[in-house]
Amino acid sequence: MNIIILDASETARIKVEELLNDINIDSHNIQSFENSNEALEYIEDSGVDLIISSVELAGMDGVSFVDMIL
Repeated sequence: MNIIILDASETARIKVEELLNDINIDSHNIQSFENSNEALEYIEDSGVDLIISSVELAGMDGVSFVDMIL
């Protein structure tokens, strides 16, 4: 499973990744992004099964981000 975490806050990204590890998701590929453009590039190159995103992002909001990938 290919999972991305997208949040402007490094603390939030770390906490979400820790939570995923606590529920034994650590064996999956988890990528973390601060920047929505980097996340979009990753999705285009690698695909993704699950996106965990903040609504408030640098450069665009989470709703616009989801609209771009749908």
